[in-house]
Amino acid sequence: MILGGFLYYLNLEFSYKQQGLIFMFEGYSLNVVALIILSPIILYMYIKQALDLKNNYSNYYKVDIFVKRKKVRCNAFLDTGNRLRDPYNNKPIILINKHIINDGLATILIPYNAVNEIGLLKCIKADKIDIKGIGIKENVLVGIMNNKIKIDGVDCILHQALMN
Repeated sequence: MILGGFLYYLNLEFSYKQQGLIFMFEGYSLNVVALIILSPIILYMYIKQALDLKNNYSNYYKVDIFVKRKKVRCNAFLDTGNRLRDPYNNKPIILINKHIINDGLATILIPYNAVNEIGLLKCIKADKIDIKGIGIKENVLVGIMNNKIKIDGVDCILHQALMN
């Protein structure tokens, strides 16, 4: 639309003769020159934006978490910066919103160190988790977050080690 408006502006300002979609001005058409210059730039920006969007949404997964014979289904995001591990057994820790999973389960306190925060994270041992498209993983701890995850539609943050 922007390119069409720009071509219309060129037609009004500089053209004397019009043949279909081509506006002539003493030999070479200004809009043809503009199309030759602007089309690759616009095409490049469109493809770059589409690839960025695809890469962002390729990190979203459907996850089923099985804890004490109960199944919790949630939308998850693979955070490549999530390096949380149980310091005793070296199990990866995924994070989930508190309202998604029952808090009445027995919890394990795991120490963590974030950018500006040090504390203890309440975790529960999952029997298994099923990541759609990846497979079933065992020996995973589920960290219960009090704060809501600030990514739209996401209830769970996955650990990078679960993708292998």
